[in-house]
Amino acid sequence: VKCSDDASVCPTEKSKKKIQQLGLWAEGAAGVFNLDLLGFYFETIEESEPAVASNANVNVADSDLLALWTFDGENDHDIKLTNDPVMGGQSNSNYTVTDDNFVEWNGDCKIVPSLSAPGFCNLESKKNFDKFPDASGATHLSMLLKSSTPDYKGFKVSFAANTLNPQFKSFKADFFLNDGVLDEDTGFTKVSVPFEEFSNNWSSYTGEPIVKCSDDASVCPTEKDKQKIQQLGLWAEGVEGEFNLEILGIYAETVTSTDAAEVVKEVSP
Repeated sequence: VKCSDDASVCPTEKSKKKIQQLGLWAEGAAGVFNLDLLGFYFETIEESEPAVASNANVNVADSDLLALWTFDGENDHDIKLTNDPVMGGQSNSNYTVTDDNFVEWNGDCKIVPSLSAPGFCNLESKKNFDKFPDASGATHLSMLLKSSTPDYKGFKVSFAANTLNPQFKSFKADFFLNDGVLDEDTGFTKVSVPFEEFSNNWSSYTGEPIVKCSDDASVCPTEKDKQKIQQLGLWAEGVEGEFNLEILGIYAETVTSTDAAEVVKEVSP
């Protein structure tokens, strides 16, 4: 019985969520065979649509997402919150894990009196040496987000890998909510940061890169680093003001389109 003839024999969404075994067969036909197998993958293929001006209708079918940190029980990690711990910092924030499987993070990045400059708030995975899926080969670190403060300019994302000092030698990059595109499946905004935008040589006062990856390859994440991610974090740093962020998840993304600008709007330099 074919799926096209009887829906009862078709795989359901529940079946796809609970795959327990994969296999390949050479069956029912005599002959010598050969197969070089690189891997098994899920793919979502959407029918091509006419080009539109609105970012809300950008076709992202030419990219692959790998969940690194979500809050639905599939890729959970404990959360650690840090708010201006030294030098009299006054920034504050709090978070809630909602029943809808996203984290709502609210806070206020305030001026550190002794520095006369904004401090920071940091939400990150609790363990300094945790394990995340292998992201080697990915081109972007992506997030599904919402915000009531999309104009706040102090958001940053970080990941630590292959380091004994994840707090200060993580790879960090800016991101901007207004550079994202709407993910119609979730209703969240997808913000994608190219891995080449990250640097592990950044100022502990502002979070901004001292040396950019584009200027020195030694501060760039390598494929080995993407393979061994040990901590993930989000920051409100170096910009005074209240902020709000709803976080559905953080993902590694591989953009395969020949014109990446049509798939995702990258962060501003």
